[in-house]
Amino acid sequence: MTSKVRRVFFIAGAMLLVGFGCSKAASPQTEKPLDVSAIQRMSPKDAARAIRFKQGSSFEIHQGALLVQGQWVEGDPALSQRVVTLNSFVPNRTAETQWTLQQKVLTDEYKKALEDFQKGATSTEPRPSYGLLVTAGSMKGILLNDTHKLFFPVLWPEGEAARSSSAVWVSEPVYQELTRTRNSTVYLNFADELQLLALGNADVATSLNVMLKQGDDVSARVDLDLMKAEGDVGEATIQVNGKEVKVQVIKARNWYGEMTVLDNPENPLILKFILNPPVSGDAAEASKGMSLLKGLLSFEITRIDL
Repeated sequence: MTSKVRRVFFIAGAMLLVGFGCSKAASPQTEKPLDVSAIQRMSPKDAARAIRFKQGSSFEIHQGALLVQGQWVEGDPALSQRVVTLNSFVPNRTAETQWTLQQKVLTDEYKKALEDFQKGATSTEPRPSYGLLVTAGSMKGILLNDTHKLFFPVLWPEGEAARSSSAVWVSEPVYQELTRTRNSTVYLNFADELQLLALGNADVATSLNVMLKQGDDVSARVDLDLMKAEGDVGEATIQVNGKEVKVQVIKARNWYGEMTVLDNPENPLILKFILNPPVSGDAAEASKGMSLLKGLLSFEITRIDL
């Protein structure tokens, strides 16, 4: 065989190998849809660990009270919806989110008509009419690996925010401490932010001052920020992709209140927080004074979409 013929065979063979390589190239794998019914059949412990966030996952938060155009209103799920969407999520490291808050607010026309009716200028009581108020924001650099600070939804500013906090998760060290030693220091981190809100709202200022005074009265003998896990693990039911799922949770409390955390080492999401500090002195008066603050800071995650 001549050298020229050998070269032809070599080139043809090389082209054939390349062709085979192309024919075997793997096509992109499409991600299988989540089988929530399979999660429903799991034990609560396994179901909690099966809730894995990824880019595009979202959850809905309900608050007891909201600040709307500088005024506080009761948080009615029928009138308000805060949805948090994950732009990125690295377990035990960091997360970035964006959120929208849609609130149905009474229109100026209705308010004027109601005022006229109450003054006797008109004889027919108007029916409430609502407009939609939409606010939005984002959070970057959520720390899931080394912080003990939370960041409550009522304090999230419009636009972009970056805080040294774990937002509505507990960080990895907090989770490990709550599951192993049963206590951890958790800073609710709301006083300074709320004081800014209080500058424009006398009701918020009054409620905040009542609680700060209650805390000052006991701070010499009580560690206000020490969060202690209560008893053994518990269970909670949450909506996952529109279906009810029973999951295992950790319940813990410090002086300020109690929280329910998804028992998932890679996704320890705070499913519920209730501001409920013990009160001293005139208990009824103190509790009444803090009622607004309880509504603003308490929240519950009512739905998760994966």
